[in-house]
Amino acid sequence: EIVARAYQRYQQLLQRNDGLDFDDLLLVTVKGLQRDEELRRRYQARYKHLLVDEFQDTNMPQYELIQLLASTDGSLFVVGDEDQSIYGWRGADYRNVDRLRRAFPELHTLLLETNYRSTQMIVDAAKGIISHNLIRTPKNLRAAGGTGEPVVVREAYSRDDEAEFVVSEIERLVAAGEFRLGDFAVMYRMNAQSRAVEEAFLRHRLPYRLVGGVRFYQRREIKDVLSYLRLLVADGDWVSFERVVNAPSRGIGEVSLRTLRQAAGSLGLGPYEALCRLRDDHTWQHGLTKRAVVALVGFLEVWDRVRALAQSATVADLIDAVLISFEYSQHLGPDSAEAEERLQNIRELRAVAVDRYPVPGIESLASFLDGVALVAEVDQLEEGVEAPVLMTLHTAKGLEFPVVLIVGMQEGILPHSRAVERLNDNPSEGLRELEEERRLCYVGITRAMRRLYLLHSLSGGVYGQDSRNQPSRFLKDLPPEVLATADRRQRARASRQASALSTPVGRPGTAPEPAGDAVKEVRVPEYRVGETVVHARFGEGVVIEYKPTRNDADVTVAFANKGVKRLLASIAPLERK
Repeated sequence: EIVARAYQRYQQLLQRNDGLDFDDLLLVTVKGLQRDEELRRRYQARYKHLLVDEFQDTNMPQYELIQLLASTDGSLFVVGDEDQSIYGWRGADYRNVDRLRRAFPELHTLLLETNYRSTQMIVDAAKGIISHNLIRTPKNLRAAGGTGEPVVVREAYSRDDEAEFVVSEIERLVAAGEFRLGDFAVMYRMNAQSRAVEEAFLRHRLPYRLVGGVRFYQRREIKDVLSYLRLLVADGDWVSFERVVNAPSRGIGEVSLRTLRQAAGSLGLGPYEALCRLRDDHTWQHGLTKRAVVALVGFLEVWDRVRALAQSATVADLIDAVLISFEYSQHLGPDSAEAEERLQNIRELRAVAVDRYPVPGIESLASFLDGVALVAEVDQLEEGVEAPVLMTLHTAKGLEFPVVLIVGMQEGILPHSRAVERLNDNPSEGLRELEEERRLCYVGITRAMRRLYLLHSLSGGVYGQDSRNQPSRFLKDLPPEVLATADRRQRARASRQASALSTPVGRPGTAPEPAGDAVKEVRVPEYRVGETVVHARFGEGVVIEYKPTRNDADVTVAFANKGVKRLLASIAPLERK
């Protein structure tokens, strides 16, 4: 009942702000086409040819929309692959491929079976794994890039040893001149797995890029600028108005905003209409401080000027107006590295506007905002940064790298424990989830162009708890002929145990086996609890915990001005006082 009431209120707020969320964009369109035959025929006549890419990732409303638009005398062309459907958790349904075949029995299927990215060894590895899924279109994939190197499967003693091998192997291949640092991608099933890999990179003083942090269009300054721009095309948008009316600070308090909103809500007014009423009708000023009235009317004056400018200005000009006329540049703070970084982000947004939306006018601004709202989830991977990337398998979709190393290839991680447990509780649902996990593994493998490494660890759970791990069931499906020689011998010696598919990297009390150059010895300083230390960035603090790990130590320090921080002892810039 609470959810239903909240949803009803949510829909009311959307209507009041002339807004549709992403679900509504589909649902309202589908319902409109279903109800209105004339409207449906008009769009069927307008779009004689429909092309749908990534069809395996469509959900049911999207599938219904395609059916409604595909008229009987038109043509429909879809590109899709059930083997790459990995977004079931957000509504995608790969079974739409089969539904399409049944809905259009005359559909002609063309199999694209030549792989222009990967070597045959990598393609055969991917085929061996995905062929065990039941609901799919069989394909005989061939690689155009030659046979290539065998796939390397490695077993490490722990996740730290696994990460140590990853970084050592990257160093070895780069030192040999075979690859550059930017040619490598380290992939994992869950974000929590990045910890060990990141620490290994830090120990080796190697740069890396973590993909999946705060994305460009989610950064505060970008959302602020976009909110200002939305007010120029949707003056009834209370959400955008309340976000920016005090950015920079204009002395308009929460009480004043609430008073204005309540008065406007009783008459169904948007923020622009409310400010006009406030300016023209002095009775509206009751309950507001004089300072708030002056600030709100001043905001309206700037809004009016920039609105007039929007009719003939480019999007880039309007971004400049946000910085100058609305004085948003003041909100970025005093000269500092952080302020400069935020300004650079706004400059990057402006560059997008200059490049893609050079035509002046309000229509161009509306198109720009629509494009931003629908931007792809895989955010900008900055060009020219020479460093390996760390990312989840979901984030890797659509990308490619010369060398791919997938860590955590063990039961409970890939496949995820949720899918494994569901097999016992609900076999049909568990099988569906397990097949999606297999597809996720397939997607990760097929990101590799020249080299592929699949790694798993014998002990240690993803959150550091003690456990003995079983290799992923997907490793058993690899054809023997795609494995490196050592891996084949290991598999032959213990064919009934999945762990025999790999070569140990380390055991308790021994250093991990490097792939080439020996791992650099790192001196780990020791600290006493209660000892006073000074950090180059965080200032003075007191050690409250020191915990040795296999290759390093965690030191926890309570800093006077920065709170409690947990640091790696080998690399933390700490000095004893």
